[in-house]
Amino acid sequence: MDLSHFKLDSASVDQSQAICELLNSAYRGASGWTTEINIISGNRTNRNEIEAAIKLPNSYFFVVNQSKQIAACIHIVKKDDHAQLGFFAVRPSLQGNGLGTYVLNQAEIFARARLYSKKLLMIVVSQRTELIAFYERRGYRRTGQVEFLPANIGIPKRANLTIDYLEKAICTS
Repeated sequence: MDLSHFKLDSASVDQSQAICELLNSAYRGASGWTTEINIISGNRTNRNEIEAAIKLPNSYFFVVNQSKQIAACIHIVKKDDHAQLGFFAVRPSLQGNGLGTYVLNQAEIFARARLYSKKLLMIVVSQRTELIAFYERRGYRRTGQVEFLPANIGIPKRANLTIDYLEKAICTS
Protein backbone atom coordinates (compact mmCIF):
# COMPACT_ATOMS: atom_id res chain seq x y z
CA MET A 1 0.00 0.00 0.00
CA ASP A 2 1.37 3.42 -0.95
CA LEU A 3 1.14 5.47 2.26
CA SER A 4 2.51 8.69 0.75
CA HIS A 5 -0.95 10.16 0.15
CA PHE A 6 -2.16 9.54 3.72
CA LYS A 7 -1.84 12.19 6.39
CA LEU A 8 -3.22 12.80 9.85
CA ASP A 9 -5.89 15.49 9.95
CA SER A 10 -7.42 16.95 13.08
CA ALA A 11 -10.80 15.37 13.71
CA SER A 12 -13.85 17.58 13.98
CA VAL A 13 -16.89 17.04 16.15
CA ASP A 14 -19.01 16.47 13.04
CA GLN A 15 -16.88 13.34 12.37
CA SER A 16 -17.75 11.83 15.76
CA GLN A 17 -20.30 9.36 14.42
CA ALA A 18 -18.01 8.17 11.62
CA ILE A 19 -15.12 7.75 14.09
CA CYS A 20 -17.41 5.82 16.43
CA GLU A 21 -18.47 3.51 13.59
CA LEU A 22 -14.83 2.94 12.59
CA LEU A 23 -13.81 2.05 16.17
CA ASN A 24 -16.77 -0.27 16.68
CA SER A 25 -16.13 -2.05 13.36
CA ALA A 26 -12.39 -2.43 14.08
CA TYR A 27 -12.84 -3.74 17.64
CA ARG A 28 -16.22 -5.47 17.53
CA GLY A 29 -16.74 -6.22 13.86
CA ALA A 30 -16.53 -9.64 12.24
CA SER A 31 -13.40 -8.92 10.20
CA GLY A 32 -9.91 -7.53 10.75
CA TRP A 33 -7.17 -8.73 13.06
CA THR A 34 -7.98 -6.14 15.75
CA THR A 35 -11.46 -7.50 16.45
CA GLU A 36 -12.24 -8.48 20.04
CA ILE A 37 -15.59 -10.03 19.18
CA ASN A 38 -14.57 -13.43 20.58
CA ILE A 39 -13.93 -12.02 24.07
CA ILE A 40 -15.99 -8.79 24.32
CA SER A 41 -19.42 -7.94 22.92
CA GLY A 42 -21.26 -4.66 22.62
CA ASN A 43 -19.95 -1.41 21.26
CA ARG A 44 -16.40 -0.27 21.99
CA THR A 45 -17.50 3.37 22.16
CA ASN A 46 -20.30 5.79 21.36
CA ARG A 47 -20.65 9.16 19.66
CA ASN A 48 -20.85 11.09 22.94
CA GLU A 49 -17.57 9.58 24.17
CA ILE A 50 -15.85 10.55 20.91
CA GLU A 51 -17.25 14.10 21.01
CA ALA A 52 -16.06 14.48 24.61
CA ALA A 53 -12.57 13.22 23.68
CA ILE A 54 -12.34 15.70 20.80
CA LYS A 55 -13.31 18.58 23.13
CA LEU A 56 -11.08 17.52 26.05
CA PRO A 57 -8.35 20.04 26.99
CA ASN A 58 -4.83 18.98 25.91
CA SER A 59 -6.48 16.44 23.63
CA TYR A 60 -5.73 15.79 19.97
CA PHE A 61 -7.93 13.49 17.90
CA PHE A 62 -6.62 12.66 14.45
CA VAL A 63 -8.14 10.89 11.47
CA VAL A 64 -6.80 9.67 8.16
CA ASN A 65 -9.38 10.57 5.55
CA GLN A 66 -9.75 8.41 2.47
CA SER A 67 -12.19 9.55 -0.22
CA LYS A 68 -15.57 9.49 1.55
CA GLN A 69 -14.62 7.52 4.66
CA ILE A 70 -12.23 7.59 7.58
CA ALA A 71 -9.42 5.08 7.07
CA ALA A 72 -7.89 5.36 10.56
CA CYS A 73 -8.00 7.33 13.79
CA ILE A 74 -5.96 7.92 16.94
CA HIS A 75 -6.38 10.05 20.05
CA ILE A 76 -3.55 11.65 22.04
CA VAL A 77 -3.95 13.30 25.44
CA LYS A 78 -1.10 15.30 26.99
CA LYS A 79 -0.58 14.51 30.68
CA ASP A 80 2.37 16.08 32.51
CA ASP A 81 5.57 14.73 30.86
CA HIS A 82 3.84 12.00 28.87
CA ALA A 83 1.02 11.45 26.41
CA GLN A 84 -1.62 8.76 26.41
CA LEU A 85 -2.79 7.11 23.20
CA GLY A 86 -6.25 5.69 22.69
CA PHE A 87 -9.08 5.24 20.21
CA PHE A 88 -6.56 3.85 17.73
CA ALA A 89 -8.10 1.96 14.82
CA VAL A 90 -7.65 1.18 11.15
CA ARG A 91 -10.59 0.26 8.92
CA PRO A 92 -10.60 -3.57 8.83
CA SER A 93 -10.40 -3.69 5.01
CA LEU A 94 -7.18 -1.62 5.16
CA GLN A 95 -5.46 -3.54 7.98
CA GLY A 96 -2.22 -5.39 7.35
CA ASN A 97 -0.84 -2.87 4.85
CA GLY A 98 1.24 -0.64 7.12
CA LEU A 99 -1.35 2.08 7.70
CA GLY A 100 -1.55 1.36 11.44
CA THR A 101 2.21 1.53 11.80
CA TYR A 102 2.24 4.79 9.85
CA VAL A 103 -0.48 6.34 12.05
CA LEU A 104 1.27 5.20 15.23
CA ASN A 105 4.59 6.64 14.01
CA GLN A 106 2.96 9.97 13.16
CA ALA A 107 1.31 10.10 16.60
CA GLU A 108 4.68 9.43 18.25
CA ILE A 109 6.32 12.21 16.23
CA PHE A 110 3.51 14.61 17.17
CA ALA A 111 3.73 13.71 20.88
CA ARG A 112 7.49 14.19 20.95
CA ALA A 113 7.80 17.30 18.75
CA ARG A 114 4.62 19.20 19.57
CA LEU A 115 3.70 18.03 23.08
CA TYR A 116 7.29 17.55 24.34
CA SER A 117 6.28 14.18 25.78
CA LYS A 118 9.01 11.91 27.10
CA LYS A 119 6.94 8.74 26.88
CA LEU A 120 3.70 7.36 25.52
CA LEU A 121 1.24 5.28 27.50
CA MET A 122 -1.66 3.12 26.34
CA ILE A 123 -3.86 0.32 27.60
CA VAL A 124 -4.55 -2.94 25.77
CA VAL A 125 -6.76 -5.88 26.68
CA SER A 126 -4.26 -8.34 28.19
CA GLN A 127 -5.78 -11.32 26.41
CA ARG A 128 -5.05 -9.67 23.02
CA THR A 129 -1.55 -11.11 22.83
CA GLU A 130 -1.20 -10.47 19.08
CA LEU A 131 -2.07 -6.80 19.58
CA ILE A 132 0.40 -6.47 22.46
CA ALA A 133 3.03 -8.15 20.24
CA PHE A 134 2.30 -5.53 17.52
CA TYR A 135 3.08 -2.76 20.01
CA GLU A 136 6.11 -4.56 21.44
CA ARG A 137 7.60 -4.82 17.94
CA ARG A 138 7.32 -1.03 17.83
CA GLY A 139 9.15 -0.47 21.10
CA TYR A 140 6.30 -0.51 23.64
CA ARG A 141 6.80 -2.44 26.86
CA ARG A 142 4.43 -3.68 29.54
CA THR A 143 4.69 -1.59 32.70
CA GLY A 144 3.52 -4.38 34.99
CA GLN A 145 0.34 -2.48 35.82
CA VAL A 146 -2.66 -4.72 35.14
CA GLU A 147 -6.28 -3.96 36.02
CA PHE A 148 -9.65 -5.54 35.43
CA LEU A 149 -11.39 -4.59 32.19
CA PRO A 150 -13.19 -1.23 32.60
CA ALA A 151 -16.97 -1.41 32.35
CA ASN A 152 -17.21 1.24 29.64
CA ILE A 153 -15.56 -0.73 26.81
CA GLY A 154 -18.01 -3.57 26.28
CA ILE A 155 -19.46 -6.71 27.81
CA PRO A 156 -16.89 -9.43 28.63
CA LYS A 157 -17.67 -12.84 27.16
CA ARG A 158 -15.34 -14.52 29.63
CA ALA A 159 -14.46 -13.92 33.25
CA ASN A 160 -11.44 -12.03 34.53
CA LEU A 161 -10.52 -10.02 31.43
CA THR A 162 -7.80 -7.51 32.23
CA ILE A 163 -5.96 -4.59 30.66
CA ASP A 164 -2.21 -4.09 30.49
CA TYR A 165 -0.54 -0.70 30.55
CA LEU A 166 2.13 -0.27 27.88
CA GLU A 167 4.68 2.51 27.54
CA LYS A 168 7.36 3.68 25.16
CA ALA A 169 10.10 6.19 25.81
CA ILE A 170 10.19 8.77 23.00
CA CYS A 171 12.54 11.36 24.47
CA THR A 172 15.64 11.90 22.38
CA SER A 173 17.63 13.78 25.02
